[in-house]
Amino acid sequence: MVLQSSALLAVTLLLGVTRICGYLNTPCPLMCKCDTAMKEVTCAGNASLPAAMQYAPEDTKILHIDGADMGGVVVLRHPPVLPNLQVLRISESVGVRDVLPNVLPSFKQLHELYLIDNHLQCIDGRLLSSHLRVIDLSSNLIESLADDVFAGLYKLQILRLSHNRIKRVSAKVFSDLESLEEIDLSHNRLQYVHPQVFRYQPVLQVVDLRSNYLTSLQETTFSGLRKIHRVDLQDNPWDCHCGLTWLQQALTDGSSTFRDAKHVCCASPPSLRSLSLQSINPDQFNCSAPSFAVLPPTDIVIVYMHSTHIHCPVSGYPAPSVYWITPHGAVVNPDNSQWLSEELTEFGAERSYSGLPTYYKTSVRVLTNGSLEIHKLRSYFIGEYTCVAVNEVGSVSAKVNMTITSAVSGYLTAACIIGATTAGGLAMLAMCICMLTICIERHCLKPRSHVKVLSVTIEPSGYKRPACPWHLDDNRVSPSPDPSIFEFYVPAVCVTPADDRDADRQSEEVRENTRGTLEGVRARLRTGVGTGVDRIRLHAHCVAETSSRRLQTIRESSSQYMHTMRESGGHYMHNVRESSSRYMRNIRESSSVYASRMRTGVVLGMEQVKCHVQSVKELCGTGTMIQTVSMVSVSTDVDSQQQQEVVKTISFV
Repeated sequence: MVLQSSALLAVTLLLGVTRICGYLNTPCPLMCKCDTAMKEVTCAGNASLPAAMQYAPEDTKILHIDGADMGGVVVLRHPPVLPNLQVLRISESVGVRDVLPNVLPSFKQLHELYLIDNHLQCIDGRLLSSHLRVIDLSSNLIESLADDVFAGLYKLQILRLSHNRIKRVSAKVFSDLESLEEIDLSHNRLQYVHPQVFRYQPVLQVVDLRSNYLTSLQETTFSGLRKIHRVDLQDNPWDCHCGLTWLQQALTDGSSTFRDAKHVCCASPPSLRSLSLQSINPDQFNCSAPSFAVLPPTDIVIVYMHSTHIHCPVSGYPAPSVYWITPHGAVVNPDNSQWLSEELTEFGAERSYSGLPTYYKTSVRVLTNGSLEIHKLRSYFIGEYTCVAVNEVGSVSAKVNMTITSAVSGYLTAACIIGATTAGGLAMLAMCICMLTICIERHCLKPRSHVKVLSVTIEPSGYKRPACPWHLDDNRVSPSPDPSIFEFYVPAVCVTPADDRDADRQSEEVRENTRGTLEGVRARLRTGVGTGVDRIRLHAHCVAETSSRRLQTIRESSSQYMHTMRESGGHYMHNVRESSSRYMRNIRESSSVYASRMRTGVVLGMEQVKCHVQSVKELCGTGTMIQTVSMVSVSTDVDSQQQQEVVKTISFV
């Protein structure tokens, strides 16, 4: 038994020494320090990070990389194989954002991840291992946290996000962190923390919200945390109103939960500025319910596919949160929703709809000032809109009925109005021109007497009216009448009789004067009529002469045209005759040539027949024989001049 125990002990020691020696023989990466006891590798400065990540001992549990350039890790052909790595700390390094997708998935047993001061702007939650218990992302450039960034991290206990640029924390961002005990959000730009953000963390103990831009917190933010024992709220610009009464009472009661209570000071209103919240009497808090500074319009008509803004100016203290209820759901601005319920905060700040045609997109969103912006309104979004303002004291609402109209109808109405106005203006202008023309014609063409009667002429007794010479010859313009007819005398009617006792004599003179006046007027009328008739005759004579000249011109031009037509017709007929004569002559010549050729061919054929008959006779002699006659005919084609011989042989017994 003793020997067996000694042998077993020797084997165990040998295996242990062999394992230790094997670990010691494993090379440590360049410019790195390796702690064999703690199985820890620390690389600092400009270390060879590909070697640090890829050539570290396989059983390394802790890996520190500080102040290095991670650019070389991006080109790693294979991810590092460190199956036992539990703690990874990378700080003050460059290029970490490009390294994480290649590195993190290979560390299956990673429990603690420290990425401090690496200029990270975001992190992909899909790269985080579900075994993580500590995540430290402090001193980076993270501006927002997606709702699913920490999804599936049920074992996470410590989360540090200090010294970033985070502005708001939604209700669902920490919903999967059931084991979270400590969270650090200090030194960010937080303006809003959802009241239900910590409702899924029953074991949360430490919350650090120092040095942010928080102005208010609701009591429900920490009401469900039974194990909470430390909350840091100092160095925030608190707006001290009735909504912070719960915090003032907690600080006054000396609760140990809220640290450094004296540094929780008011930044507004001006009357409470720089005062510690615990030193203020709750009666000093001023609050007022929301109210509309200007009521929104009750009815709005918007042109199809146009954009508009609906303003909803509200006042109240503390500053109300404004949201809109549209025909298809609520829209909320997330930067101004501290007084809204949990159900409302789940709605987004924008709703959009893409119909047909799909390249048109209608969107409705709430701006920071509470105004509703509608971009390219379509019929899908028409209906009743309600603006609601809420704060700690109460709420107020106003409804706006929105309808849509077509731009075509407006343009048609405007076109009709413009057309009617233009037509009316043109009609008025035409009437004015016509009236002006009539006035000018009446003024300029007004008939006037050719002889103006300036005085009355009294013919002496025994005067005999001469015959009017301008009536003697109707074909000539008569000379002017005798000027002696128009001698002017001072009318006797203008002379008052010296002796008014002789009434009969006066009456006789009046009658004589009247008779003379009438005769003078009659003579002047005849003179004017005669002059007008003469002018008419002269005008008719001019018209007759003009017509005669025009007729003479027409006759001459017609005669010249007919002469030209005759000459051209004669030339044409002469050309036709000449061409016909040439054609007939050519036909005769060609016919005679063809006839002579045919006669010559027939004669030659007959001569050949005769020669053949003679030769037969000479051959046979005069004895009894069978007579054979050969006939040869020659035919000649007139057009192609080709000859064809036909031989016929006849034998007589």
